[in-house]
Amino acid sequence: MIPEDLIKIGLIGQTHALKGAFKIRAVDDPEQILKLTRVYVATRGWFVVKKLELHDTTPILQLVGISSLELATKLIGLEVYAHKDELPLEEDAFYYHDLVGCKVIDQNKLEVGVVKDVMDTGIQDLLVITRGDKDYLVPVQAPYVRVLTNLIEVEVFPGLLDDNDSK
Repeated sequence: MIPEDLIKIGLIGQTHALKGAFKIRAVDDPEQILKLTRVYVATRGWFVVKKLELHDTTPILQLVGISSLELATKLIGLEVYAHKDELPLEEDAFYYHDLVGCKVIDQNKLEVGVVKDVMDTGIQDLLVITRGDKDYLVPVQAPYVRVLTNLIEVEVFPGLLDDNDSK
């Protein structure tokens, strides 16, 4: 079980080079994790970060104690976490996990649902908004979505939260 004060920062992807480094499929902006000195790997526990850098836009992580391709391969597919107090957050920025449970209102300030989850689809991140007994997917970065403090405002238009668009 993952401790509550940890935030998922990504998933261990392919190995990188031969000395135990691997790519991280970051959940959020990869720049946010570059200063971490330790990470928690699911089912394996805490590791000290030996090296963490960007290769193009992909984080490359090397951990103390993982020094070979063989050892790194055993970690592929595992989730990587950081303690929430160790992740930098700029003003007016937010973590996706902070959006879960937020009330969603429309342009008339009427409640239209609650954020159940935030999905990283690779192409765009989606809010999973529960409305009644149905879930709806709304792009987080859409121009008609505003993330406020503990509240999300969505400019609702025909088709966005209709039954035809539900999961």
